Amino acid sequence: MEVDGITRTEAEAEQARRHCRAVFLHNLEEGLPSGLADSYDLVVCAHVLEHIAFPEALLNDIRRRMRAETSRLLVALPNAVTYKTRLHFLLGRFEYAEAGIMDYTHLRWYTLKTGRQLLERHGFLVERAFVDGDIPFGRLFNLFPKSVVDGLTRMLHLLAPGLFGHELVYTAIVGEGA
Repeated sequence: MEVDGITRTEAEAEQARRHCRAVFLHNLEEGLPSGLADSYDLVVCAHVLEHIAFPEALLNDIRRRMRAETSRLLVALPNAVTYKTRLHFLLGRFEYAEAGIMDYTHLRWYTLKTGRQLLERHGFLVERAFVDGDIPFGRLFNLFPKSVVDGLTRMLHLLAPGLFGHELVYTAIVGEGA
């Protein structure tokens, strides 16, 4: 497996060089850097797009580097409308943090629907969209067998994905005519 990485910081680049064929220091706001391979089997944007004010150039560049028949895009985004965030908003709290959904470096916020729409607007066909993450009172559920907690978590994610999953996950391919 050959892996290329892109980051904005030298510290992250230094760590990534131990595992990647090539690492690029680049601002993704400008799209992908030159020097990348012509095509990739898998492109991963794990907690990237929420940091990009204008993701159009990046998503268009990614789509052009994917083979329509076989390549996949994997995207993970924080869910802006989890029960915790909604409760904070109801209480009049809109406070940035060092990490998490309200990370001060987030420029965009997504729901399961708007994340899908973003990808589809830029020529991707979403194969799968789901949420991941814990449920309310998670520590209380540590008293129950893991199988019970896992089943309850799956049920809540299916019944109300926007409410209970703190991470949005998508797999996509290049759409028809893109």
